[in-house]
Amino acid sequence: MAQTRQEKSAVPADGGKVVYADPATEAALRPNVGELFDPASAGWQRVKHNASRTVYRGAIGGESIYLKQFHSKSLLHRLICRFGSSDAMREMRFSRHLQQRGVPTAEPLAAVCRDGVEWLATRAVEPSVPADAWHVQQLSLGREGLRRIDQAAAELGRMVGRMHAAGVIHSDLHCGNVLVRTAEGQAGGGQAGRGPVRLVLMDLHRASRRRRLSRTARAKNLAQLLHDRYYLTTRTQQIRFLKHYLAASGAAGSLRGWQMLVEHFAHMHSRRQHHQRDRRVMRDGK
Repeated sequence: MAQTRQEKSAVPADGGKVVYADPATEAALRPNVGELFDPASAGWQRVKHNASRTVYRGAIGGESIYLKQFHSKSLLHRLICRFGSSDAMREMRFSRHLQQRGVPTAEPLAAVCRDGVEWLATRAVEPSVPADAWHVQQLSLGREGLRRIDQAAAELGRMVGRMHAAGVIHSDLHCGNVLVRTAEGQAGGGQAGRGPVRLVLMDLHRASRRRRLSRTARAKNLAQLLHDRYYLTTRTQQIRFLKHYLAASGAAGSLRGWQMLVEHFAHMHSRRQHHQRDRRVMRDGK
């Protein structure tokens, strides 16, 4: 609730539409805020589009920015937005909450949910590469690449552990929603590198928060990640991830017990995913 009050106090006087992260951000963005409302006309690059979201990349005052437009037309979504909540505001709130608890996220700059307009602007995480693509690249680099994957498994375990310790469940937890920061001049991530592996958690608009996360809720969330990486990681890497997860999350129980529980839910999750894909393949349509 305290976070919500902070956000409301940051609403500027120009119609009460934009919620800025802080006064300094407002001062930097406000003179060119029109670009955030209409990035296409401002010449921003469209990098992603689907039925519910469009993502643009541009710059204001030399600052590289990603803008995520939400355009769901469902009645439920419109009602939620009318009552002051939305995907954009939720992602902004969860990003702040997790950053304060040691989980790196894309830094939110400003958000809007008014009069049918909804978007979130975040500072670009650059240079970086999605963790799933980075993983495949490292597999091609031999022993040094495997060493980096081991480091990433440990860091990912710590990051997800801190997320769960903060009471947050990411309902779309897979490596496509994790970025790996890369060194300057290595934006493709093709070189193994020597520094620590640094990760950033993305796409928090579908996150949820609970006062107390049950063992089952944690295991089901971890199962999504295992489903994503099951055939691309070794058992040793999976155990390394889980060991660091348990240390960071403070969850009780044995390593072996957690391993068996997560694998059980991962198999269930995989069956559901395959059934859903089968149904989509059989549909008539575009």
